Amino acid sequence: MWPRPLPEFFIRKPIALLGFLGLMMWSILGIAQTQNITTSGSSTFTVPAGVTSITVEVWGSGGSGGSTNTNGAAAGGGGGAYSRSVLSVTPGQVINYHVGFGSGSPDPGEDTWFLSNTTLMAKGGNSVAMNGSTGATGGAAADGFGTIRYSGGNGANSGSNGGGGGSSAGIAANGNSATTSAGASAPTGGASGGSGATNSNPGGNGSFPGGGGGGSKRQSANPALQSGGLGGNGQIRISYIALTSATGTDNQSVCITTAISSITYSLPPSSTVSILTLPAGLTSNHNSTTGTITISGIPTASGTYTINVTPGYNPNITLTRTGTVTVIPNNTSSSAAPNQTRCINTPLANITHNTTGATGIANNGVSGANGLPAGVTATWAANTITISGTPTVSGTFNYSIPLTGGCGNINAT
Repeated sequence: MWPRPLPEFFIRKPIALLGFLGLMMWSILGIAQTQNITTSGSSTFTVPAGVTSITVEVWGSGGSGGSTNTNGAAAGGGGGAYSRSVLSVTPGQVINYHVGFGSGSPDPGEDTWFLSNTTLMAKGGNSVAMNGSTGATGGAAADGFGTIRYSGGNGANSGSNGGGGGSSAGIAANGNSATTSAGASAPTGGASGGSGATNSNPGGNGSFPGGGGGGSKRQSANPALQSGGLGGNGQIRISYIALTSATGTDNQSVCITTAISSITYSLPPSSTVSILTLPAGLTSNHNSTTGTITISGIPTASGTYTINVTPGYNPNITLTRTGTVTVIPNNTSSSAAPNQTRCINTPLANITHNTTGATGIANNGVSGANGLPAGVTATWAANTITISGTPTVSGTFNYSIPLTGGCGNINAT
């Protein structure tokens, strides 16, 4: 049976506190379109309204440093790995995840995964056996899942002192390996390993997220056991651009010379923003204080725009969102022969007008409407107005037939 000098209460207490802080972090950063999940264990994430793509980063937890129950020193634990992917999602979708607990035994640190452990997953660091003198390896990128992957650093071998823990992987580099009793420093985005004991003491705990624990050192029979440092817990970070204006405003059609409904997005904090191919006539405003983008104006041409956002906390991520604005031209009406002279009570030869954009005409099929003589009607079908009938009154009739539907106030005359 694996002995552990600390009772369960003291081992779990820091994890519970970290969970509370993690919930606070979720609440604070969730407003700014970044959610940091730091509470270890399994749960679910619900995709917020207006979100169709998320970039997810996961860190595996750290391995434990070696414990000693004989005089001597033990080696350091390995750091957790890192994985990242872009996932297509739908608003309201519920996604399973697991944030790995850092190890406090010879078992490896737990893996951290999102959606499934074969979709996006980062391996936990390995741990050191009782009195083990060989540093444990970090979580391997090759054993994880994701588009971008980096390995955790290795723990240091023990000598006269406990070995330092390896760092977790960073956002753009493998974790650093410890070579002495000092815990390995971490690349950007990672966490350092715990220090190996230099006197008769437990090893230092690995930092969050995913730092490997330091090895312990025992110099006398009292205490009987010196514990290796705990591995740091894992982490999940979710980043996205959210449409905060009404659903569908990012794909709208407007009549020419008509202003669009303003399009608004919410972004991660301290983001660098660029907007490509914004349709002519539209302008964008990035408010870095509120973390929002607003697109407004009167478009003069149709087009698709692309928003690229790089969060301040990870320059290796580009969040992308596209939208489309379609400008509808005014209706048109044309006829090769709009005029005709006939004797009273003599049928007309059909007069036709070709239309675009319209979906009908006013007073469709009503005799004598729209300035036509009694006995004559205008009907619309398949983008064609047909004027036909037998006039029962004499005179000059200047007809004007309003087109309905589409854009503009256009009449067939």
